[in-house]
Amino acid sequence: LVQHTPVHLKLAVAQSRSKGLPDLERYFVNKLSEEEGHDKWADEDLQNLAISTEPASPQTIAPKIQALVNSIESTIKEDPSLYLGYIFLSEYLTVLAGPENCGVPSSHMSVVGNHIELDKEHVAEGVREIDVLISKDKGLALDLKLKNFMQIVSDFYADVARSGSTRGNT
Repeated sequence: LVQHTPVHLKLAVAQSRSKGLPDLERYFVNKLSEEEGHDKWADEDLQNLAISTEPASPQTIAPKIQALVNSIESTIKEDPSLYLGYIFLSEYLTVLAGPENCGVPSSHMSVVGNHIELDKEHVAEGVREIDVLISKDKGLALDLKLKNFMQIVSDFYADVARSGSTRGNT
């Protein structure tokens, strides 16, 4: 999932540009520069956890994570401003779900720990950015997208709880 962030942000930049949304385009360009290299944290964590760092094939990606990736991509193509909802949700959940809450040593979860530090400020900024970058008439659409993203994430964690494994899903 972390590997898709730059892909999604590049798509959001392109979609914003093609739809003539320069403020949104600038936001995504800045966000892309902030997120650069974060996938390396995940790779290092996987090495620390002795899990292969080979890119996951579609067969090893949890169906709910693939559904989330697909939902994000279709949202960006439909209306890149609604991607802000997912970004906010992702940063908010990261701050809430620190490594101390999942039973894995924080030294093996740098991708989460580092994001927690960065995302504390991003969550507060996210509310302001949504207010500025999303027009009021899109409130219902944003709400529906957020509910969709939350349901997919909830379903993923329910699957993890049932199976007891997240292998290949970082």
